[in-house]
Amino acid sequence: MAERPQIKIGDWITIENGHNKVKAVVCAIYSLDPHGYIEVVYLDDQDKAINADVAWDDEGWSFKGPGLSGRYENKDDRLCNLVSKLRSGKD
Repeated sequence: MAERPQIKIGDWITIENGHNKVKAVVCAIYSLDPHGYIEVVYLDDQDKAINADVAWDDEGWSFKGPGLSGRYENKDDRLCNLVSKLRSGKD
């Protein structure tokens, strides 16, 4: 059983989604959430930025809901720098 890694806003994580792996950037860490949810932003297959909640499940990061999930970020000022980082693909 793997412990949840230490993360901070702006870190890159990989989300396990069935046989696919999704690269994402951490947007928020819900420290009071008993399930350890965090918010991330990732690019879908149409290159649209989506933010979603994910959790650590003792083996890796997984989406809160089934399959790829989340909301289009719609130019959210709060996420602008993180989406830029995501699109550049650099730390």
